[in-house]
Amino acid sequence: MKSFHETITASMSLDTLLSLPEFLPIRQQLLTDDFFDLTKLGDVPLRDLSNTWNLPLLCLGLNRVLKLRRAGEPVLYWYGPEPHQFLFRFPGKPGAKTVVICPGGGYSLVWSPGEGYPVAARLNQMGYNAFVVNYRVGDQAEAPNPMDDLAAAIRYLHDHSAALQSDLTGYAVMGFSAGGHLAASFGTESLGWRHYDLPRPGAMMLCYPVVTMGPSSEPTSRSRLLGCRLGDAAAEAAYSVERQVTPAYPPSFLWQCDHDAVVPIENTILLDRALTNHHVVHSYETYSGQDHGTGLADGTAAAGWLERAISFWERVSPAP
Repeated sequence: MKSFHETITASMSLDTLLSLPEFLPIRQQLLTDDFFDLTKLGDVPLRDLSNTWNLPLLCLGLNRVLKLRRAGEPVLYWYGPEPHQFLFRFPGKPGAKTVVICPGGGYSLVWSPGEGYPVAARLNQMGYNAFVVNYRVGDQAEAPNPMDDLAAAIRYLHDHSAALQSDLTGYAVMGFSAGGHLAASFGTESLGWRHYDLPRPGAMMLCYPVVTMGPSSEPTSRSRLLGCRLGDAAAEAAYSVERQVTPAYPPSFLWQCDHDAVVPIENTILLDRALTNHHVVHSYETYSGQDHGTGLADGTAAAGWLERAISFWERVSPAP
């Protein structure tokens, strides 16, 4: 794997980071206000902002964006006219296969710095093209808004694949936590690819995903997504992925820690059962621990999941 020169470190403050000339034009999209309150945290070093982040991975992703900007590569693309409708492009080898990434955040925010940029950087090191999608969250998260955004982003990528030098044949959709629910929902015919008349993904990569809107759901994701329909049995069934799986669901790689402290393990158990019942090719891995929100998960029991997920994708959706 190639390594990227490290410029951003844990000792750098957010203020300094976002004042880099390469970041100034994209600072509002790079680290969105729904996560970082720069009026309070701007002069605080990254290492002091939280003791739960994997700082080397956070820096890996941000350094990749910085390297691309310094090379004159366009990284920020708008897939629609609204302020939230943007994605970040992480180019691998020209013409290589493509992964679309949906970071999580409980449908309250989009945690791209932890679950988007570092994963995209690692995929670039492996030669793949990656795109990190921003979608509606918070007060705008009620379904189908996030899915409308993801579908619009994927349509944009297909329509501009030549200019983006990305092969969308057999593309993979990856998601984490609530972003895992969004990605997993896109794999269904009723909510996702067929509903929007888009090509079926070649594979899903679902990382500690929210799956159900039933009793085992993650409460914040459930409340944000269902909105005024919270408690409506029909809406809960419609947005419970395990209840929407059909034999046409794409091949899937899913993983979760067995004592996940945020999303109950029953979520991936339910999806594994549904995929099995409908004879969908899939791989389900569980790891010991309570970890959640770890992204690449280096240094945890789940380390190496990305390489295994890519191997699965290459088996089920080989290059033409």
